[in-house]
Amino acid sequence: MQLHHGQILCAPTDLVRFLGCNHATALDLLRLRAPANAPAPAEDDAMAELVQQAGLEHEERFRARLADEGGLVEIPVDAPLAERARVTAEAMRQGPAAIFQAAFLQPPWSGFADFLVRVEEPSQLGEWSYEPVDTKLARSAKASHLVQLGLYARMIAAIQGRAPRRVHVALRDGRRETFRLADFDKVLSAAMARFMQFVSSDTGGTAPEPCAACQLCPWREHCGGLWEAAEHLSRVTGLGRPQASRLRDAGVATLTALAALPDGFKVPRMAPATRRPMVLPDGPNQRWSLELGAARPSPLRFESVFDSLICGRRFRILCVVDDDARECLALVADTSLSGARVARELTSLMGSRGKPHMVVSDNGTELTSSAILRWSQERRVEWHYIAPGKPMQNGLAAPPWGRGKLQRSPARRMPQRDPVHLAGPCPVRPRRLAARLQYGQATLQAGREDPRRHRRPTCQTHIMKKRDSTSDW
Repeated sequence: MQLHHGQILCAPTDLVRFLGCNHATALDLLRLRAPANAPAPAEDDAMAELVQQAGLEHEERFRARLADEGGLVEIPVDAPLAERARVTAEAMRQGPAAIFQAAFLQPPWSGFADFLVRVEEPSQLGEWSYEPVDTKLARSAKASHLVQLGLYARMIAAIQGRAPRRVHVALRDGRRETFRLADFDKVLSAAMARFMQFVSSDTGGTAPEPCAACQLCPWREHCGGLWEAAEHLSRVTGLGRPQASRLRDAGVATLTALAALPDGFKVPRMAPATRRPMVLPDGPNQRWSLELGAARPSPLRFESVFDSLICGRRFRILCVVDDDARECLALVADTSLSGARVARELTSLMGSRGKPHMVVSDNGTELTSSAILRWSQERRVEWHYIAPGKPMQNGLAAPPWGRGKLQRSPARRMPQRDPVHLAGPCPVRPRRLAARLQYGQATLQAGREDPRRHRRPTCQTHIMKKRDSTSDW
């Protein structure tokens, strides 16, 4: 973010920073408008310098490869921004195979794309057009990379008269990942609108909150000092943002207030002792693991206990496993499984199996609802939530047919660990057989009670038989 002839110029990295933390953007604006009142930015440490150097080396290797292929034009980096933007536009009209360090000046936006590569698609430039390529050290493309490339694509479109169809990320292992601009362009437009509204409004009401962007933020030392002085709840190890928000709603806003809480204090919508280490089970009903599939699974989340009926309607499956016996206690399928429904199913299961000492689950909305918390308190059952980003803490509750939808090939989805009693391939293919949910539920129940009878034969069946002959479960 910089001032250009009295006007604020924003870069793609400014939009990325805003999406991560709006308080960092507020401090950036304060540095531009009132430098004397702005805090001092943090200096890069040795690790940051090593990462930056590695990024420059990766960019140089990609540049050398394009230069060997011929037709690479390099934009001088020591010229003023307006001159670099003019040279970039002139180079695009000449049509070279690639352009290095392309510059753009289109107020209120400016930017420097690593590379522009020519594609044989007509535009106002001629029988060719350009698409942006950014070199990144990451192993896979991230959302922040697409935000930057999307802005570059919009500035390219202003010059060549048509938007690039694709954007590219050159990763450190030599692979190039390609994305269609149309797949995320509307989301980018909404993010840009929020950012410009924030920049043009009063930004004095923001407050620093810990987030994933703090590690590389230039204001990290300033915010860290504020958190220490205010005894911010983020100083508690393992306390997540949702838990901190619930504590503040309950009137606990500082470390001192948290330490002064009496024993047995109940925080609304927050289960007690959610981060204590789990005790290994040494007998039946010591610990049950529970997993519930998402109603609308995201492509970014690897769900395992959901599928669809032949009519296309999606349903969910509740899976309950006894961790000591590796026994699948229940498989409940329905189009809707609320927290109250999960509580009723657990109560019914306790009638036949007995009361568990602990239930382990993820932090899903249904499983952190008031119905679940009330159920655990009334029945005096400890409920343990796994740590965010640690799904294998609840790995025993993974469905016995492996990760993925039920109808996927069982030969590629066999679990690579000690199986539960329903281990092996799925006993039914819902898309073809479960025309009605009731039939699917009955089939799942039959498979839970006798998995070997209700599974499809595979090339690994003899392996399972050999294991079964030597196991005692």
